[in-house]
Parts: sequence; C-alpha cells; structure tokens
Amino acid sequence: MDFSRSKGDSSVPPIRLGFVTEQYCVRNFREEMGKRRREEEFMKLDKDLQGSLKDGIVGLEQIPVTD
Repeated sequence: MDFSRSKGDSSVPPIRLGFVTEQYCVRNFREEMGKRRREEEFMKLDKDLQGSLKDGIVGLEQIPVTD
C-alpha cells in the first residue's frame, strides 16, 4: 500500500491514518489472542476427555462379563 498523499488529497490526514492502522493492529492482536486462548482451552478439554476415555476403557475392562 502506498500511503503517500498526492497533491491536493486532504481526505485522510496522516495522524488519522496512523490511528486507523493502530486500531487495526490492536483488533488483529485481540482476535489472535482470542483464537490462541480458545485453542488452549480446546487442547485442555481434549486432554481431559482423552483421560476420561482411558479411565472409562480401563473401567470397562475390569467389569466381569457373565452370560
């Protein structure tokens, strides 16, 4: 992107452009951190679930089968 202003173009002052860019970066950072947080929570839940499944399978193996 070319942020240089041509002659007579006063629609976007440089300060405002910097502010918009900063806001965009802040929003992207927050979105990325939110994604990472959700992924970490999912991984933790996945580990908990895997542990529960292993416990459940071990529990099933210990149940005597009678006909």
